[in-house]
Amino acid sequence: MASESFDLTGRVAVVTGAARGIGRVLAAGLAAVGADIVAVDIDVPALQDVTEEIRGHGRQVWVRPQDLSRLADLPEFVDAMWAEIGRVDVLVNNAGVAYIERFNDITAKSWRHTMSVNLDAPFLLTQRMAEHMIAGGIRGRAATAGAAAACGLPRGAGGRASPVDLAARRCGHRRPSRRGLLGVSDPAAPAPAPRGRLHAEPCQRPRLGLPAAGAPLRARRVPGLPDHARGRHPRTPHRPRRGSCAFAAGGSMSQHVARAIAFTGPTAYATRFVYPPTLTWDGKRTGAARYEVLIANGAGVVRREPTDQPRVDLTQMWEQLPYGPLDVMVLGLGPDGTETCLAGHRRFAKAPGFDGVAQAPLDWADAVRRNMAYLLAPARDEVRPYERGLPRCAWSSFEDSITGQRSHVSFPALHAPSYIMGFLRFADAFPDDRLAAEARHQADRYGEWLLTHRHPADWTCALFPYSTLEHGQVGGVVEGTAITLVRAARVGEAMMELNRATGEPRYLDYAWHLARRLRDLQRPDGSWPYRVQPRTGEVVEEYTSNAIAPVRLFELLEEIELDASLTAARERAVEWILAGPVRDGLWQGMYEDVSERLPYENLQHWDTNDTITYLLRRRPDLLAVTKELNRYIEDQFVVWQPRDPVVDVRCPTPAVLEQYVCYKPIEAHAGRWLVTLTALHEATGEGGYLDKAVATANAIVRTQQPGGAFSTWGFDERFGRPLLTLDWPGCNAEAVIGLLRMIDQKATTGAAT
Repeated sequence: MASESFDLTGRVAVVTGAARGIGRVLAAGLAAVGADIVAVDIDVPALQDVTEEIRGHGRQVWVRPQDLSRLADLPEFVDAMWAEIGRVDVLVNNAGVAYIERFNDITAKSWRHTMSVNLDAPFLLTQRMAEHMIAGGIRGRAATAGAAAACGLPRGAGGRASPVDLAARRCGHRRPSRRGLLGVSDPAAPAPAPRGRLHAEPCQRPRLGLPAAGAPLRARRVPGLPDHARGRHPRTPHRPRRGSCAFAAGGSMSQHVARAIAFTGPTAYATRFVYPPTLTWDGKRTGAARYEVLIANGAGVVRREPTDQPRVDLTQMWEQLPYGPLDVMVLGLGPDGTETCLAGHRRFAKAPGFDGVAQAPLDWADAVRRNMAYLLAPARDEVRPYERGLPRCAWSSFEDSITGQRSHVSFPALHAPSYIMGFLRFADAFPDDRLAAEARHQADRYGEWLLTHRHPADWTCALFPYSTLEHGQVGGVVEGTAITLVRAARVGEAMMELNRATGEPRYLDYAWHLARRLRDLQRPDGSWPYRVQPRTGEVVEEYTSNAIAPVRLFELLEEIELDASLTAARERAVEWILAGPVRDGLWQGMYEDVSERLPYENLQHWDTNDTITYLLRRRPDLLAVTKELNRYIEDQFVVWQPRDPVVDVRCPTPAVLEQYVCYKPIEAHAGRWLVTLTALHEATGEGGYLDKAVATANAIVRTQQPGGAFSTWGFDERFGRPLLTLDWPGCNAEAVIGLLRMIDQKATTGAAT
């Protein structure tokens, strides 16, 4: 219930950067005092979480995925918001980005992106909001938080001002631009923080990251907002994220001193380990002759380990360490035992592994049939003109599986192949099922849609599929007008399955076209860039580990007709994978709805699974490598027990998490892992892989809802339903593919009993 002294009932508040951190706290706090919320962020999965929190206060919420660096889109974004909602009373400019770069390493690209999000976007949003507020006679408020504080709203306003007042002022650009320049010109800050926060108003020119001595902090307590919302908020063990306070709780401060323990490599951002990790740090920055590693739980230090190398392998001590949260302190020591550098601190949890219990299989076939009935059903909400005559998910990637309300965001190059392959494989497995004909029909409709909706033939990425759609238009969310380049290979693979099922040559022709264009776009080292502008081929984001997607397409086409150029491209890509992510562990750069991250900050395993199955087929000499890659998946992304110390999923386990920035159990990844486990079982004969597969398949079945949908976000067994029912049908289709593989495994070997 809203406080009488701070009641926003009937008001609408827009919060940018609402998916996490202070933005999420502000959105929930404003909802607690009566405001309806427009939650704006580029992180679609995290926005779904905050939606439930706001609804928990009984308030309405509108989710608006938007990349604020796309400045030209912001006026239309605001106009569309007003057209739908009718009013906005409060604008909180909270969104911000921070590139962790030393001053002399800042690039023009990162500088421009930072200024666009942190400075330009708040100005443009406030300006456009002011126009609508004036026209509507609304005397609203614009507030700044996070890096958005750089736009420099007038002092004395507590960091807020009326957009109507701002619209009447002259030279409104001077103060924001001057505030933005302080981070560069302040002689007290030779290595400026990439981002600061304005939780309260300090005096004129504080030291970077700290108020000047004696400066008053005028923070206002907002009823319904937790106390920590006024300053640094408590953090559970997790990775540093862009958009968090640059210096909160230490943050990235270690990079601003000459000598420090700075953790590196594939374990640097991990929050939990099932298997013993090796922690590494940059020895060149320590000036140390040796190191001492201290490990503590809540009771105190439980282990001390000396090492003369910038790494520590926890294998020998792992069994003795307790489950749960652990803190690691690394001291750099000189020959005389004195500390030479800033100590390094890590917090992570030791998580339990597989219990080894061999389960009896549940009725996987019945679960698949029920899920197919859900996936093939028509839309239950409004069908827009551009959706008519199409399967309900052609233009929508997620929906409330209870009420049928669909989003109008779609990632077709990712999900359309899931439907095509899932539907065709279902029809093959159950040819006499009453849904088999409809499954084949809808697979064909998705194929026709992909042939119709693609980029122009005279572009660099000629006839490539769209990777992001929003409200029936190309682009949006994180990618804007860019595309995830190698996703075209996945579409090509689906085209080949359609050709096999229908005999239509146009599908096979399109697969050949995509393969040859990907061959031409391959880099000399065998890799491909992550995101590009399809018209020009300009690289928007460099790194993706997913070279295996084109490899799979090339391999399938080579089985039909040998093409020496594709063979050479495939072999270059495989060598790059082996020398790259297989060796250095940088499995990153996969999803359309995730923005750029630092190396190792957002590890994932989609292409790790595909790499394992490819190597098992083509490189049996690398069996040990495939087992290690699977161990990485089990360690970082499988929740084996319901009460994991980091991921409190409260759902049937084993459950499989997606990626670090979306550390949630998702049925698609459980389904994909089933394919990996069965392949490992067939290659090794080891029963443990099959035991894990049966348990995981059973866990998927236990998440099934009465309407047939598998839960995308976990299934809370306390309530007998998911906490969040914004399910992704394309992810359901991946679970179907995995369960069909298990059904085939059971029929072939009878081992899954």
